Amino acid sequence: MKLIEKEKFIEILKTSIFDYCLTLPIIESTNIDKIECYVSEKSNKDFLCYLKYPDGSETLEIHWEQKDVTEILSTIKNMKNSAYFSNGCFVALYKSDILLSELSRLYKIGDIEYIQSYHSNENEKESAHCEIARYIEERMQYQLENDFLGQDGNHIKMIENQVNKDSENNKIIYMIIDEKIVGYVTLKRQYENIWDVAYIFVDERYRCRGFGTYLCQTAIAYMKKNQSFLYYSYCENASSEAVAKKSNLLPCAERYVFSINFEN
Repeated sequence: MKLIEKEKFIEILKTSIFDYCLTLPIIESTNIDKIECYVSEKSNKDFLCYLKYPDGSETLEIHWEQKDVTEILSTIKNMKNSAYFSNGCFVALYKSDILLSELSRLYKIGDIEYIQSYHSNENEKESAHCEIARYIEERMQYQLENDFLGQDGNHIKMIENQVNKDSENNKIIYMIIDEKIVGYVTLKRQYENIWDVAYIFVDERYRCRGFGTYLCQTAIAYMKKNQSFLYYSYCENASSEAVAKKSNLLPCAERYVFSINFEN
């Protein structure tokens, strides 16, 4: 593999921005002690990016579509022999079952987490909204009832504090039924005009009615209106994945995330 300048690497990532909008802010961050970007001799689409942070932790961002993994395994081995990875390493591997299998065979790998992300489609027609609900961006006169606040998983107070501190990069869209707040979707700027679904919550008394999907579709429409895109970076369960699919979001950035010990 060949070492390239960070700026050139960023240009490559931006050609598939929805796949790499999780990686780009990290690469562009100034809070990194060391960064090395490598691309395959055969294809600029296949890469390895090494990052070392001030606390000494190290990560690898890897994309590899080739069936032949000799080139990248050789690069990783050379880095290991050059005293990289002193305390193990955290790896984000864009889906490559072949490379994952080889890394598992050669080294000790921790628990593997599979992450599927989704993004909105600029050509998608706006979905029809639910007729019995409406949404607001500012809750103004609407109060948060104690029965709503006390429900498991409801982090609205903490989220509102975060929005108040940084409204340029955080937003909340509330859902109102019968003049009561019964749900919300929180959005966080991920990269440029791409906003991530940080959290969707629906009052437990209003669940199983499709309101999670309604909130997601509303967020898509809001982003489109503001010349932006919705991103759903982490569908952690079947329910959130169903919301993404029902909202006609497109899959992207399939990744395996795990720790790896190169000493074994």
